[in-house]
Amino acid sequence: HHRVPGLEARGRVSGVAGLYTINREDVHPILGPSGVEGFWVANGFSGHGFKLAPAVGSMIAQGYTGESTDFDTDVPMEFFAVDRQPIEMAVKNVLA
Repeated sequence: HHRVPGLEARGRVSGVAGLYTINREDVHPILGPSGVEGFWVANGFSGHGFKLAPAVGSMIAQGYTGESTDFDTDVPMEFFAVDRQPIEMAVKNVLA
């Protein structure tokens, strides 16, 4: 509470919960239009979303607007598409 003076302690935290999303097919994230008009997805990062956020944001923005910037990635959106065929991997490892 010393970092945020207005936030008083309310007692001990006894538990924390959160979602851990992963694409079980090939462990690559899924990005792009979902098939529902105006609804795009960006999930399945298996805990790596924070470090991938700049590239993912660029890809989603470019795909949604159709415009590009100097910061765009060269990875094609189709690589992460919702309806892509799973990428065959000799070993599946979800540990970071």
